[in-house]
Amino acid sequence: MIINNISELIGNTPLLKIPKSVHKVPNLNLYCKLEFRNAFGSIKDRAALNMIKDNIKDCQKNNKTVLEASSGNTARALSLLSSINNLKFKTITNRIKTPEIKKHLRLFNAEIQELPGISECPDPNNPEDYMVIAKNLAEKNPNTIFYTDQYFSNKNPDAHKKTGEELCNDLDKIDYFLPILGTAGSATGIGNVLKEKRNSKVIGIVADQENYVPGGRNINEMWEVGFYKKSFYDEILSGSVDEAVEGNLELIRKVGILCGPTTGLAYKKTKDYFNTNKPKSEVNAVFIACDGFEQYLSYYDKFSPNLIDKKSKKGLYESICNAPDDSIKEISAEKLKEEINDVTIIDIRSKKSFEMINLPNSINIPEHEIDSYFENSIPFSKNRKLVVVCNKGIRSKKLAKLLNENGYISESLKDGIYSWNFNK
Repeated sequence: MIINNISELIGNTPLLKIPKSVHKVPNLNLYCKLEFRNAFGSIKDRAALNMIKDNIKDCQKNNKTVLEASSGNTARALSLLSSINNLKFKTITNRIKTPEIKKHLRLFNAEIQELPGISECPDPNNPEDYMVIAKNLAEKNPNTIFYTDQYFSNKNPDAHKKTGEELCNDLDKIDYFLPILGTAGSATGIGNVLKEKRNSKVIGIVADQENYVPGGRNINEMWEVGFYKKSFYDEILSGSVDEAVEGNLELIRKVGILCGPTTGLAYKKTKDYFNTNKPKSEVNAVFIACDGFEQYLSYYDKFSPNLIDKKSKKGLYESICNAPDDSIKEISAEKLKEEINDVTIIDIRSKKSFEMINLPNSINIPEHEIDSYFENSIPFSKNRKLVVVCNKGIRSKKLAKLLNENGYISESLKDGIYSWNFNK
C-alpha cells in the first residue's frame, strides 16, 4: 500500500475482540478499538487533524503559529502535523506530568510554555489558567496565531463521528460504549453516533479523586470541559491508578495490546461493570485503546516502581499510598490561627502559588520536591506540631500521614489554603 501523506493513516483503525478466556465475563462480547494505530499513536490524531486541516493554507500564507493548550497526545499530533506542513507549533500547559511527552514535543520542535500550576485542575474562570492564557494570547494576535482550542472547538467531537461510523460498519449491534473522559470530545462524537444508530448506552469513565491517569480526568475536573454534559451518560464510573495499571498489564500480557494506563482503566472498569451487572443474554460492548505504552514508562516507575526495575524503591513520600488517609487529623483555619506561633506550617503547593498567597510563617516544599528534600532525613523537630497545607486539604493529608508515620505530630489544614480568611 502506497500513501502520499502520513495523515492518510489517521482513521480506519482495527477493532479487536477481547477473548472471553481473558475477560471471563459470561454473555459479554468485548471489543477494543485500537486507536494507537493512528499515524502518531493516539485517538487524539483524529481531532488534531480535523482542527487544523482547513486552516493549513491560511497558516502557511500568513506565517501563523498553531497554538493549543495541551499536555499530551493532542500536542504531540498537532506538533507533527504543523511540522510536516512547515508551520510552527506552541503549546501552553501546566500539566505535563509525563517526562516522555515533554521530550517528544521538544524532539518534534514544539515550543512549550509550561506554567507553574496555580490550581490543581484547569479553571476557565482563573485569568492565570493555561487555557485562559492560550485563548487570550490567540485573541490578541489573530494575525499571527491560529488557536485550535480542543476543549471548545466543535471540530474535536466532529472528528470522532467517523470513529462512530467505523464501529457501526464493524458491528450491527453495540449495546454499550465505555469511553474514558478527558476533553470528552471522543466520547461525545462517537457516543452521539452510537446512540442514534445502535441505541447504545454510553458509560463514562473517570479517575478517582486525587488519582492521576494520563489523558483522563477525575469527576471534579469535568465541569470545565465544554463537551461534558452529565445527562449524556447513562452512568459515570471511576477508578484508581492501581486499577489502571492492573487493566493495562492484563491487556499487554494476555492480549498483546500495547496500550497505556488510560486504556487499562477503561478495560478494568468495563469488566467491573459487567461483573456487577451480569448480562442475562449476550451483549456487545466497546472501549477504546487510546494510545500506546511507550511514553508512560516513567508513570509505571512512579506508581508501580517494582514493575520494570525489581530493585527500584519508592521515595519516602511516594511510598505513602496514592489516596490520602481519611484518619489523618485535620485542623480548622480558626484553630490554626490560635496556634500559629506554636506550629510549623509546610505548604506543598507550587512555588508560584506560594508566592501569590501563603500563611504567616509558612515554608514552601512543593509536592514534587518532597522526596528530594527528605532524601537523608526529615529536618523538623519532633517536639513541634507540623501543619501541612495544600489547595483543597486533600493532598496535604498524604504528607501528614508520612510525617505521623515517622514520629512527628502532624495535622492537615481542613479544606486547604482558601479556608483561611486573608481579609481578617
